Amino acid sequence: MRRRDLTYILSILLFSNSFFSQTDKVFSFNEFVDHVTETNPLSVKADNVYSISVNEYKAAKGAFDPWVNGSLENKQFDGKNYYNVLNAEMKQPLFASQFFKAGYDLGTGDLLNPQSLTSQSGLPYAGIEFAVLQGMMIDKRRAELLKSKEKINFSAAERRIQLNDLYLAASSSYAEWVFEQKQIKLYEYFIDLAKTRYIGLTELANIGERAGIDSIEAAINYRGRILDFQSALIEYQRQTANLNVYYKAFSESITSTQFSMPDSLDVLYTKLKTRAENELVQLKSNNPVIQQYESKNKILSIEKRLRKEMIKPKLDLKYNFLLDQNNSDAAVLSTNNYKWGAGLSFPLFLTTARNNYKAANLELMNNSMDLEFKNRELSNKIIFITEALLTLNQQIANAERNAFLSAKLLEAEKLKFYNGESTLFLVNTRENKLMETELKKYEYKFKYILYTLKLIHLQGNLNYKI
Repeated sequence: MRRRDLTYILSILLFSNSFFSQTDKVFSFNEFVDHVTETNPLSVKADNVYSISVNEYKAAKGAFDPWVNGSLENKQFDGKNYYNVLNAEMKQPLFASQFFKAGYDLGTGDLLNPQSLTSQSGLPYAGIEFAVLQGMMIDKRRAELLKSKEKINFSAAERRIQLNDLYLAASSSYAEWVFEQKQIKLYEYFIDLAKTRYIGLTELANIGERAGIDSIEAAINYRGRILDFQSALIEYQRQTANLNVYYKAFSESITSTQFSMPDSLDVLYTKLKTRAENELVQLKSNNPVIQQYESKNKILSIEKRLRKEMIKPKLDLKYNFLLDQNNSDAAVLSTNNYKWGAGLSFPLFLTTARNNYKAANLELMNNSMDLEFKNRELSNKIIFITEALLTLNQQIANAERNAFLSAKLLEAEKLKFYNGESTLFLVNTRENKLMETELKKYEYKFKYILYTLKLIHLQGNLNYKI
């Protein structure tokens, strides 16, 4: 092989190694999870979802705040004071459609309607308004308060769902990044073996100790491994770029700044394997999706209760005590001074109320069926992943055994080759098989890590640290 070709291949390899060796950022898996929790925009968004529901609950409570209103009217015409009318009232909502009222009326004038006429000092009053049938136990205002209170739990579950999905995506991306680094290191190791053999055989061929065909075969094998390495390097670059989505501080070009980690693939696998065996086997699911469906059931139950209430007739009563000053400065409360009223309304066919109630009942029924289905779905997923982890344990054990045996065969084939009893083709074949089994072993470990993360996701406790 020409010296120029050898120099070209070595320059590519050296560039790739220098690219991989830059390590400006070092962080463990747990540090990565902390960073995602504290700074990722989706994490902040999830917190805001909960805060919005809290503010909406406080706003609903505001519907029970007291409120005041007042009006003043005066008419002067043709030199006459037709009337002066002043009304002021404070109203305090109580439980549902019940109100405590206190107010003041003043009506004077030459042509004022007699029913609005008061003394010059006015007429204070206090009383209540309440619904006897529809709205006695629940009305729209109280229903909104109860629903907004339950929506806090709904939003808390939504927050956990968003964080749970974020942690799974980020953790899986981290694991894939670690897996790509492991593959690169394996390719580097086998490239070094191929390079050493290629250089040695080339020198032996130059002095006539080996056939030139052996150096050509060694060169082809060497070039092939460089190509494999470069393909893995592209995947590593892609995965490093993906981490930028979750690691806010890492905003520079991936060619100028690199990550490195104390948690290698083997370390990550060992920690998660211990986690799976010691904790996750209990299969206690606390998935926020289930909690969200349960919370939605309660919200729909409140809406159903309100719509059922709307079927009742409306019968509203009000009673006010009137305080008469009797031409003195002191107001006198007397049972003889009062004002009361009643109002009754009832739609003849109840078309709207009945069908709204039926719709609410069906919505509640559908959500209950969704809840049952989701429970079954999550239970089946947990069972599947648990069984998959057991199978992966067996695959990893078999892959490790195969890698050990392949290494033994390779050493034996090398010894035969050095003694002139084998060929370079067989050595390369044994070495490629060893590389294949090593890559397969770590692929199984990577799958085990991903399945364990999915199991943590299904449990829904947001405890991704290991």
